[in-house]
Amino acid sequence: MGENQTTPEPPLVSVPEAGKILGGISGTTIWRLTNKGALEIRKIGSRTFITMESIRRLAEQGSD
Repeated sequence: MGENQTTPEPPLVSVPEAGKILGGISGTTIWRLTNKGALEIRKIGSRTFITMESIRRLAEQGSD
């Protein structure tokens, strides 16, 4: 009881959620970053998601 339990981080997030995680940047900027290869996308059906791994990498290394 009383243990601190953290919710596991999802491996994929939506484009709007990725923008929020990265400080409130716009969906347009997210798409520019995917086109540059700075963020990785995954398609599931008709939906597009951004990988948390690529978000972390971008936050640590930045984008040129």
